[in-house]
Amino acid sequence: MSRVSVVAGKERIETVTEALNKIREDIQPDRINDKSVFIKPNLVSVSRLLAVTHVDAVRAVIDFIQDFNPARIIIGEGTGDIFKAYENFGYDALAREYDNIQLIDVNNDDLSEIQLLTMTGEERAVSFSRTALDADFTISVARAKTHDHTKCTLVIKNMQGCIPRKEQVWAHGDSREYHEGPIPMSYKSNCILSRNIVTIAQKVKLNLGVIDGIEAMEGNGPGGGDPVDLGVVVASTDVVAAEAVMVEIMGFDHREVAH
Repeated sequence: MSRVSVVAGKERIETVTEALNKIREDIQPDRINDKSVFIKPNLVSVSRLLAVTHVDAVRAVIDFIQDFNPARIIIGEGTGDIFKAYENFGYDALAREYDNIQLIDVNNDDLSEIQLLTMTGEERAVSFSRTALDADFTISVARAKTHDHTKCTLVIKNMQGCIPRKEQVWAHGDSREYHEGPIPMSYKSNCILSRNIVTIAQKVKLNLGVIDGIEAMEGNGPGGGDPVDLGVVVASTDVVAAEAVMVEIMGFDHREVAH
C-alpha cells in the first residue's frame, strides 16, 4: 500500500521537512548512497515567484536527501533562460551552500530521445535530458498549480521540463499548442498531452514527489494564476498517489485529471 504524507503548515522548510520525515522509511538508501540524485523543480517563469517551485522547498528536500549520502545532486530544468531563473529565484545561492550540487540547463545537456504521440497518431522522437534518464534517484518538486491544458500541474507533468524548450511543444502532439479553437483540435491535443505526460513519467521513473501547496496557484495557471493559501505539503515515493491526494485537496476529482 502506498503511503502519502500530508502536512499542514505555514513555514515552507519546516513543513516540507516534516512531510519527508513521515515517509523516511519508504526511501531506499541504497538507491542514493554514493549515487546521483536528480531534482527537477518547476521553473516555468524567470520572473514570477508564484509560478515556480520555491527554492526553500528544494532546500528542504536537499537537506533531507543529504542524510542518505548522495555522491552528487543535480538540479535541472529546460525553460528558456534557465540560469536567469536560477539567479532570480535563489537557486544559484542554494547551490553554493553545498559541495555536491550542480545546476544544469536541460537545453544544453547531453540528450537522449523518447517517443511521444502526435496528433496524427504516429510517434515522434523528442530529445530528453540524459541526466534525468540516467540518474539513480529522481525527485520532482513542484508547486501546486492549476493548468490550462491538464487541470493541474504537479510533480508528474513537471517532468515535461526535461525536454529542451524548443521541443516541449511536441508533448502536445503538434508543433503548436491549441489554446483556442477549433475545440475538437484543442480537446484532442489535451488528450495526447496527458498520454505523453504518462510516457515521460514512465521513462524517468520518479522515485519521490514533493508538492508544495503552502502558497498554491489557482485560475489561469501555470503562469498567470492567482495565489491561494492552501497551507499544505504532500510527499510520497508513489508520485501518482501523491498527485491524487493533492488534486483532491485542491478541490478536483482526481479521476478527472487524465494523466
